[in-house]
Amino acid sequence: MFCPRCGSHRLYYFVGGRGGWIYECKDCGYHGSVVIEDSEIAVELREKWKQKLKNKEENSEDQK
Repeated sequence: MFCPRCGSHRLYYFVGGRGGWIYECKDCGYHGSVVIEDSEIAVELREKWKQKLKNKEENSEDQK
């Protein structure tokens, strides 16, 4: 299972019960019931997430 936001495999059960499981991603903070089970998609998501973080860092440095 992989996070649908950042592609991380560090998903943990946050809450579960009759309505289903809610997962929490330890890398990006995602909370939700949707997970990705395809590792190829997860790799693409992970690369996009890393690029997004890199761009965010560069923009914050430019503003200084």
